[in-house]
Amino acid sequence: MSNGDRVTKKKLIFKTKDDALKKPVSLVLTFWDAADAKKNKNQKAVAWRVVRFPTSKSAAARLTYRNQYCFIHPQVNSGNYIYPSVHNFLNIGEQTSLVEDPQSGDITFTGNTPGEKGVVRIDNKTRTIQDIAIGMGSNTEKEPSIIAWYTNVAVDQMVSFTPLSKLYCYVVDAYDRGLFMGDIGTKPAQIIDLPTLPPETIWYLTVNGTTGQYTLTSEEPDDDRGGDIDHQ
Repeated sequence: MSNGDRVTKKKLIFKTKDDALKKPVSLVLTFWDAADAKKNKNQKAVAWRVVRFPTSKSAAARLTYRNQYCFIHPQVNSGNYIYPSVHNFLNIGEQTSLVEDPQSGDITFTGNTPGEKGVVRIDNKTRTIQDIAIGMGSNTEKEPSIIAWYTNVAVDQMVSFTPLSKLYCYVVDAYDRGLFMGDIGTKPAQIIDLPTLPPETIWYLTVNGTTGQYTLTSEEPDDDRGGDIDHQ
């Protein structure tokens, strides 16, 4: 990995203070503009993390962004993504192939080889059309977080993935759509340019009591306290 493609790690803390929200909400974090989610029928936008904030008490969620990517051959049953999956981490600028054992039918990845600068690439060398997902995280993780999903990748088709550096933050009343995001129907409360951030940042979620507009800012409100909450 070249100096320009080194793994970057950013810690993100999302908080609310006591009585900052008028109702429980979900903070949906994704690397895709939800308004563009339906423009590419063969590429599905994915919610990276969903954080649920309560109404009356302060809360905080701690997440880590790491620009280390892998290709995933997702296991799907009745339209639902299931674990475990076969995956392969690559450095930016490397490529791999998805291959199928002619006898057992098992699908695996070949070894990584040098590819195109600035992207990771995969070639479908199996005998059938495949779904291929993009994962992100540490190469020590058993199941990396999926951030993108390519459907109906043809035999011998090459997929190139350009690393994503902008985090779109949406606030909705409740998020129950599962892995595939679709059009959320609202503008992001904040778009975070991850490479420009220091190693750790804190973001505060508030709502305008008159307009109902949600704001996510790095400015600390008064009287801040926060207990940890779970996130997906």
